[in-house]
Formats: sequence, structure tokens, C-alpha cells
Amino acid sequence: MENVVNKYLFIPGIKKCSEGTMVFKNLTPSIIISINAIKMQQLKFLLLFVIIWVSSQSAISQEGGKALSYEVVYTGDVFGYSNSMHNPGSAYLGMVDLCLSLNTGNAGLWKNGEFYLQVENTHGARPSANMINDIQCISNIENGNYTYLYQLWYRQSFNKLSILLGVHDLNSEFLTSEYAGEYINSSFGIMPLISVNMPVSIFPKNTLGMVLRYAISSQLGCQLAVYDGDPLNLDEDPYCTNIKVNADEGLFSIAEIHFNGSGDKQTTSCYKLGAYYHSGYYLNLGDSVSRIKGNYGCFLMADQYLMHFGQKNKSKIGAFGQLGVAPSDRNMIDFYWAFGFNISSPFTRRSDDVFGIAIANALISHHLTNVNLLPYKTFESAIECMYKAKINKYFTVQPEFQYIINPGAQYGTNNALVGLIRSYISF
Repeated sequence: MENVVNKYLFIPGIKKCSEGTMVFKNLTPSIIISINAIKMQQLKFLLLFVIIWVSSQSAISQEGGKALSYEVVYTGDVFGYSNSMHNPGSAYLGMVDLCLSLNTGNAGLWKNGEFYLQVENTHGARPSANMINDIQCISNIENGNYTYLYQLWYRQSFNKLSILLGVHDLNSEFLTSEYAGEYINSSFGIMPLISVNMPVSIFPKNTLGMVLRYAISSQLGCQLAVYDGDPLNLDEDPYCTNIKVNADEGLFSIAEIHFNGSGDKQTTSCYKLGAYYHSGYYLNLGDSVSRIKGNYGCFLMADQYLMHFGQKNKSKIGAFGQLGVAPSDRNMIDFYWAFGFNISSPFTRRSDDVFGIAIANALISHHLTNVNLLPYKTFESAIECMYKAKINKYFTVQPEFQYIINPGAQYGTNNALVGLIRSYISF
């Protein structure tokens, strides 16, 4: 009998569960984790937390540097929608982030080391999954009601090389964009070419991975990472304590090279080229009864400063672009593009504010649009217009509108207009 390398096969058209992550069909018996095993994992997590805290409190700071730094951030979204397949309505969702970082050099241990711990709580509605049914997900904090370990890793830096090992969100290092990161729709944070098409280590469920980063020069760098290819989900592993690497379930690898063309710190010009590969098995969309070994794709991203304007040239305009492609025989989304424009400091007395408008477009595989039974439309688009206002160092508010064209790429659904107000509170 043929061995199943990855117990998950992509099933097109199944409802999304969180931030672009699709539901996969389990083809082999689940591994049942005993209650005692779960308690043991939680005990280890609590013990590690105590060790980090005690060590940091007893450590002696050197040269005024902090051994322990922390941040607590609350993010909340109030949204209303109309013209969707459901009656117009509104709802709320939120997320709490607790982040702790221990600098080993400042703690008097060893140089250039960092331990990082991040715990999250998500709560509230799930508008994309239960109301709008869009593929790209209007809010990048949508998840449901969970409290869990989000990241736990250690990084050691050398001269030009750094090595990171632990439970890690790949989107914190890969496929990042300074300009696109201002937007709330999840596609601008992580391409649906990856998040929708395969199980990967991203919000809300990360897995064990290793990241190597090397600075070739002051402007040119590259990075490579390998992650366990089966993050599970928070229903199977509700506290994210089932930390493992199992090659039989597939591995996810990604490589990226980036060039920073900025002449100074006041402008951003960065270009990234990358590729990825998942070693699991995937449903053949052109066949529906056979499987295909492996899944892959490549991407190109750019952040480009354009110009300064206004009084004393304090305001600036920048643009970003994203492009990705993947094989159509095993991926629901086989082509993705996005672009947008940001205006920083749009008003003289609002130096920390940002205004922006952007569009993300996900194209559906022709294997799904040309079928006779329940065919998909050829694309789904999300247009987002936002204004991010920093009220003070603790509080930021971001009102915006999103217009979703062809939600879910399904026939019989109307375009959706979404109004959203996001609040950030940090300590």
C-alpha cells in the first residue's frame, strides 16, 4: 500500500476556517492525545514561562540595555456589511497579544541571543467564515474563541548570519511588506496563494520551524526556512502545545532574497523574490480521484518610495506590488496580484498618520471554473481604503471600507461592502 506522506488533501470550495486557511479532509485516523499528555505539555509551557521570567528579573542589565522587554497589544474590529448574501448586519472581533523577549546579552548570559514568547487570545465573530464567505478574509485577526501559545523561539545572531529555532510564524519573516502591512485584509499580509492553498505555519496556528538569515551586503540579503508541514488547527490542538516535526506529514520550505534600495531611513524601496515547496500530497483538480506529490509556487514583492510633498516635504507617497503564481492542477488559487498606494503624514499636524488604497485579486484555477457542477467564478477581488490615525503612543484607530467583488468566487452571491473600524491599544 502506498504511504500517505501528507494526511491532508486540499478540497476546493470548503469553507475557510481562519485567515485564509482552508479546511482539509482527514484521510487517515486521527492521533488521539491523552488528557495527561495535554496537561504535561501545558506544565512544560508554564515552567518555561516561569524560567524566562525569573531569569530576566534576576539578570543584571549591561550598558543600560533591558534584559526583559514586554508588550501587550489589544486589537479590536467593529464592522458592518451590506449587499452580501445575508441580511445587512454588524459584529465585533478582537485579539489580545502578550509578548515577552529576553536578551541574553543584557541578562549577563551570552551575547546576541534572544528568547521570544507570544501568547494570544482571539474572540468574537468570524465575518468571513460565517457572513461574507470571502476567500481572502476581510480581517487578519479573524479566528474564533481561543487562547493559545502563538510563538516560542530562540534566535542566535552571529556576524552576518542568524539562526532561529522554535514555534514561529513564517509571515513575520517572509512575504512581508512595510506598505502592505498597514492594511487589514489578510491577503495584504500573506498571499492567499500560500495561505489558502496549503497548510502552513501562519496565524492563527504556527508550528516548529528553523529560519536561516544571511546578510550578503548592507543592501542584499537572503533567508531560508523549513517548517513542519502539518500545523493542525486549534480544534485539534487548542493550546498549540503539540510541538513536533514529522516528515511523514510533509515539510514546508521557503526561500527569499531581498534587496533594499533605500538611500536613507526616511524612504522605503525594497524588492523581494522567493519560492516555496510543500512535500505533501494534494488532490488533482483536473482528475478529482488521483493525488499529486508536492506543491510549490513563486512570488515577487516590491515596496517603492515615490515622492515627498507638502510643507517641508514631510509627507511622502509610496507604492507596493505583489505577484504570485502556482500550478493550477493542485491549487484553488493559481495566480495572485495586488498593488496599492500609501500617503504617510497626509496632513501637516498628523505626522504619524497613514492613508492608503489597495486592491488584491485572487484568480481561481481553470480546473474549478470550467466544471459543470457548481463552477467557481474566475476571481475574487478585495478593494480596501483606510486611514490610520495615531492618537497617542498607546492608542491608534483605523477606519476603513472594503469592497469584496465575487465573495468566495461563487455564483449566486452579491458583492459585499464592508465598513470597519479597528482600534489598537498597546502597553
